[in-house]
Amino acid sequence: MTTHQKHFFIGLFTGLIAPLIFFYFYTQLVLKSDIAPAIERLIDKNLVTQITTLSVVVANVLVYFVFNRRGEFDKIKGMIGATLIYALAIVFWEVFM
Repeated sequence: MTTHQKHFFIGLFTGLIAPLIFFYFYTQLVLKSDIAPAIERLIDKNLVTQITTLSVVVANVLVYFVFNRRGEFDKIKGMIGATLIYALAIVFWEVFM
């Protein structure tokens, strides 16, 4: 595996994990709830896609700026790939759920 591929997968992993961490802190600080009851409330209020989108955008924009400042453009490519994966999941949720 080349260095470019390693950096891409690091960016992909970071782009997939950062929104989950943001969502955890969002549920703890804003909703003041554990994750499972918070998800149930979000499903009941039909806010899953909005909060997921918020988590992805905020977390990945912060990660993007860190990678960009450090000149790690291969990691940015992986992070954008992770954002597209989340976008497809959100569209799937909206259409089929």
